Amino acid sequence: MQSAIHIKTKVTQGRKIELELPQANVGEDVDVFIIMSSPKLSPSRRSVIDILDEIHRRRPEGRSIEEIDLEIQAERDAWDN
Repeated sequence: MQSAIHIKTKVTQGRKIELELPQANVGEDVDVFIIMSSPKLSPSRRSVIDILDEIHRRRPEGRSIEEIDLEIQAERDAWDN
């Protein structure tokens, strides 16, 4: 059975990290995943409401339910490819 532990550490000079694993044996293989605490995306992120407002402004008027369903199905089919 795989086990996981969560360790927080700081990046040191030279952009290095050091981990101390109390449950590991010398020579044992381990997998390491790095998750950055503060992603450096765009500093000004848009709210969900702003995104939905933009979608509603851009959508073509007068589409039927059948046309919308066909468009959704085509998008789902594209995901499978």
